[in-house]
Amino acid sequence: MISEYNTPRVLQRQRIREAEGLLELATGPAARLGLRPALRRRLARRALALVVRHRVGGDDAWRRDLVIGQALRLCRNYTAAIGPLWSAVSRNPDSREAWIALGWCLKRMGEIDRAAAVLAQAVEMIPDDALLHFNFACYLGRLGQAEMAVSELLWAFDLNPDLRARIDGEPDFDPIRLHASFRALTQLPV
Repeated sequence: MISEYNTPRVLQRQRIREAEGLLELATGPAARLGLRPALRRRLARRALALVVRHRVGGDDAWRRDLVIGQALRLCRNYTAAIGPLWSAVSRNPDSREAWIALGWCLKRMGEIDRAAAVLAQAVEMIPDDALLHFNFACYLGRLGQAEMAVSELLWAFDLNPDLRARIDGEPDFDPIRLHASFRALTQLPV
């Protein structure tokens, strides 16, 4: 007997939520406190197994795609993660997590130009998201585009001043650290 609590759609949502929870364990506070990479990848594989076998429709499809993409990203299978992440941003262009993960994978694949283009799309779709502007600035910095990177950083800091604390330790800005506009930005009063 199917009740309102165990319909296929409800069960699909439960699987997605469980997989999201596993990914949160793999990437959240526990991971920052030293969760071993092998255990993080095991959690990602469990999350992937929960959702990959099941088709999901409607509003849940983008979340399933995001879980698959994030799990593959955590398993360092960046090439395989690209398809589901593109699908997630296509189905839900307001998903910051999907945009950032997509750019992250492209960067790890050595495709910085494409990663920057993806984040350019993201900030166009979600202009008031500080983290998207910050990540876009990172890729621009990596490409040596100091003026554009500084512009994105200013936008990010305007939306979230706490992000300013992250620029000193961010290696993506190394190619532009000596550029006058970047140095001026880092010396602005907080």
